[in-house]
Amino acid sequence: MLPRKVLLLSAFVFFTSGLFAAENKRGPAKVDAAGKRHIKVTVGNRMKFEADLYRFEFGGMTSIVANGTMKNTSRTKLHGQLYFAFFDKNKQLVCAGGQTFYEVAPGAKQLVNYPMKVPAEVADRVASYQVTVYEGEKQVGQK
Repeated sequence: MLPRKVLLLSAFVFFTSGLFAAENKRGPAKVDAAGKRHIKVTVGNRMKFEADLYRFEFGGMTSIVANGTMKNTSRTKLHGQLYFAFFDKNKQLVCAGGQTFYEVAPGAKQLVNYPMKVPAEVADRVASYQVTVYEGEKQVGQK
């Protein structure tokens, strides 16, 4: 009887996995004041975020920036949620942000430009990043 339950559970996971999915990537990050160190990362299954993460100085202000494009690479309309965060060497949060994408058509792209203002001395402590993409055929968070 146990193998049948395992088979049914496996089938449920297989058939519902296309309805909602998440992927994240993390790695080391060192952002410099000159803005020459950029972190290039691609994350996501059907909703792909091609990211350019870096530090930006302008008008005496310091920002950690998440730029890029979110693209629906599937053949169906999708919804997406994007989160990104930067941490210091002690894994303490330095800054974080997010963006919601509603009803992205198949093959469509949306630009992401998300600057997070931080004190310069805090930006100097950035040691790692994490980017997470949630995607689904329904609005993310909706049952």
